[in-house]
Amino acid sequence: MSLMKIALFLASCTAIAGSACGATISTLFNTGVDSAGVALGDGASDPHYLLVFPGAQEGAPIIANSVGGFPIPPWIGDNTTSAWTTTLNPVTPLGPGSNTNIGVFADYYYQTTFSMSGLNPQTALIAGQVSYDNFLQDVLLNGVSTGIKADASNPGPSFGGWLPFTFDAADIALLNGGVNTLTFIVRSAQADGADDYTGVRVEFLQREATPVPEPSSLGLIGLGLMAMRRRR
Repeated sequence: MSLMKIALFLASCTAIAGSACGATISTLFNTGVDSAGVALGDGASDPHYLLVFPGAQEGAPIIANSVGGFPIPPWIGDNTTSAWTTTLNPVTPLGPGSNTNIGVFADYYYQTTFSMSGLNPQTALIAGQVSYDNFLQDVLLNGVSTGIKADASNPGPSFGGWLPFTFDAADIALLNGGVNTLTFIVRSAQADGADDYTGVRVEFLQREATPVPEPSSLGLIGLGLMAMRRRR
């Protein structure tokens, strides 16, 4: 690539994205944080995640941190960038919003929505880490399994550590340019009817995509191409 082409490429990136060719997916949040991405206090409602059907409970999950004591520890301790999100009553499957037909084990569907508006969904890079009590049955992207799990046959680090995850090309192909859903399915270790603490904690370490050029940006790119041709 010539120096002129490199300069034009960098100029086009600046025109499209401000300073780079990737932009943060700003509506994709860690669990347990406010709109600024700062961890919320114990007992607050999680503003970005919901417990949804067909999970054992429905409604806004609550934040758990060490102020409330057990189960933190042994759950991973506090930091400023994420917090544990747990069921409406942390001892499950009791409490308001519970569904009765949940089978032998209680599964909880923690779902968040995020928008890819203004971004090219097929260029998205999404990766992170998740901790869970007790098993991670699946991670769904727009309702489709990504195959990311740590079930009873291979439980992984569970609530005492982090399980890294990355969405591959097949997963990214599931994204659309509007609103998308991401669902973490967490299973309680205890059979239906028994008390058991359960929760999930998600941190995104990478969440970016290429912005879609606005008409004005496309015009600038076109002028740059014309200028390069004239110089030739």
